[in-house]
Order: sequence, then C-alpha cells, then structure tokens
Amino acid sequence: MKKLKRLFGILVIGGLLVVVGGRVGIALMWKSALENYGTKVAEVPVTVGRVWISPFQGTIQIDSLELGNPDGFKSERALLARRINLKLEWGSLFRDKTVLRDLSVQGLDVTYERALLRSNLGVISKTVQSKTKSPDQLSDKLRRGVQADLVSISDGNVNLSATILGGRGISLSLPALQLKNLGADGDGITVAELVSEILRALLENVVTLSSSGTTEE
Repeated sequence: MKKLKRLFGILVIGGLLVVVGGRVGIALMWKSALENYGTKVAEVPVTVGRVWISPFQGTIQIDSLELGNPDGFKSERALLARRINLKLEWGSLFRDKTVLRDLSVQGLDVTYERALLRSNLGVISKTVQSKTKSPDQLSDKLRRGVQADLVSISDGNVNLSATILGGRGISLSLPALQLKNLGADGDGITVAELVSEILRALLENVVTLSSSGTTEE
C-alpha cells in the first residue's frame, strides 16, 4: 500500500512538473519571438521582462515590453508597456486567422521626442508601415492573419521631449485609447498590420496631446 501511495505521489509530481515545464517553455518561446520579431519589424531594440501563459483561461500576460529609440534620438526609450493582457480564442491558433478577443495595455510610458522634422514614434511607425507594404520582408508569423475585437490602452503617460534638450521634457497623462474590430472581415489583417494600426492610433493621440500641451505652455 505504501509503495502504491509513493508511486502515485511520484506520478502526480511528475505530471505537475511536465505541465509547469511545458508552460514555462512556451512562455520562453513567446518572449523570444516577441523580442526577435519585434526588433525586426520595428528596427529598434525590443525587450520583454516576462511572459505568463494560462492555457485553461486562454490568456497571456506580457510584462515590461520595451521599445528602444531609433538612431539619433537621446531619450532612454520610445515606450514601455508595463503590462499587456491578451485574451485569445485558443482554437483559432489552429486556423488561418488568430482571434484576439481582448488586447489591453495597462500602464504605458511613452516618450515622444522631436528632432527637427521627425519624431522617434513617427520613425518607428513609418518603419512598421513600410514593412506591411512589402510582405516579402516579413516572416510567415508576421504575415499570419489576425482579428482583434478590442484593443485598449489605459493608465498611460507621455513625456514630451526634444533631442536638443538631451531627451528631457515634460510629462502629461495619456488619454485612454480603444480600437475595435481590427481584421474582423475576411482573412483578417497581418500581425505587422495590427502593430502598425496600434502605433498609428497611439501616434495620433500623442501628437494631439503634444499640440495642446505646447499651446498651454
């Protein structure tokens, strides 16, 4: 009897190790993919602090996703997303179009740095947009069709800066942002196009805030 209990205990512990190990392995693969593909499509350094996957809940949590700056800008980084929560329709991973029920960014620190006739966010946005117009430059994963039912950004702030000031500036609260039904029709939009749409909307929001902030000054 004792041997059976011991064997059962070993099997349970072994099963738990396999499940946990599998989740950790998949999370590390996601982290590596986000950093590698993100860097290629944006052409700036992309780093991720941690990825946590809950397959039974259909959620992925990404902590501390950071985009560096293009060459020539002085601030520390372009943006830092402190937490990104993804709610997936897991079954769609095995179909031609991946469905994101909810993509929420909580706590976004943005640095909008101006340098003569360009800005750091503008350069990154144009770079990503140019990749969407040249699909041959993208890997298969970045060309995969996706649908995002809801994209939201909350609890953000933006640092308005200028290269001539060495990256220093003033900080303002970033208005909440929502995008709906991206790629809902047909085969959806590519991953690169989804990133481009989010960056475009964010840039418009920041430019509007920058204009009002400058006026108030």
